Amino acid sequence: MKKSILTIISCFLFFQCSNDLSSPYKAYPKKTAKQHVIVIGIDGMSPLGIERAHTPVMDSLRKMGAHTYTARAVLPTKSSPNWMSMITGATVEQHGVTSNKWQPDSQTITPECSNAKGTFLSIFTLLRQQKPAAHLACFYDWKGFGRLFDNRVLNTVKRYDNAARNMRKAAKYFQKERPDFLFIHLDHVDHALHFWGFNSNAYAKAIEKADAMIGQMVKVLQQKNLWSKTTILISADHGGKGRNHGGNSLQEIQIPLILAGQNIRSDYAIQDSVHIYDIAPTIAHIFDVPLPNCWTGNPVLEAFEN
Repeated sequence: MKKSILTIISCFLFFQCSNDLSSPYKAYPKKTAKQHVIVIGIDGMSPLGIERAHTPVMDSLRKMGAHTYTARAVLPTKSSPNWMSMITGATVEQHGVTSNKWQPDSQTITPECSNAKGTFLSIFTLLRQQKPAAHLACFYDWKGFGRLFDNRVLNTVKRYDNAARNMRKAAKYFQKERPDFLFIHLDHVDHALHFWGFNSNAYAKAIEKADAMIGQMVKVLQQKNLWSKTTILISADHGGKGRNHGGNSLQEIQIPLILAGQNIRSDYAIQDSVHIYDIAPTIAHIFDVPLPNCWTGNPVLEAFEN
């Protein structure tokens, strides 16, 4: 009886402190994490583009971490299907996002497993389910990204229609709040691809700007002595060909993956095949969270020291 009373009191205090009537999910306290994961996804940034551009920050992260420039996106090489695969660990036929015209309220393919919003189970929802107290945040640039996941499970979701401002806000937020998981989406490289073309100097310059933006986050980690507690992951949704993407050429399919930080191998070139749907499982692995049976992807274990 005494144990039952204590349990009831504990539950009562938890709900009094954390219940949020505006959300179907229980609120969750912010805390300083022992482990942080930052994912920076850069729309349209291809490996060939990185190699043509001057990217000292990504070069440094690659040398101190693990990388592959032959990871692969899913078909079609459009943004929505690939961002969805990145955050869900699933292929197109599983999550049902087949084009940029996809909308949550007009799905033609029923997701194999879904969240409360009816979309496929994302890394955000998985972390909320498995680690209820986790501090989750997302800052994104492209409007379409926000419809792919259940925003209600995150502590903070912000959209700034400007890559530079988006990164400044995200870096400032991380410096102040120290979220466990921060996802940052930048869209300006894709704009340069469509306007100027994959082989243009403007496209390379856009990647250089992205590199400098990543440097802002790296600077925060250095200033706050958080390198030993943080893993940073950099990738993209697709490459490009000419002034477009969506086809099945290697230029469009191949994407970069750079991992650096806690427990990541140093100056290591990943040899295994890596796909965009392996990114969410890799994040789950870092947080020691079991993967859902409906996810296809696997953690990129080769990148880790043990």
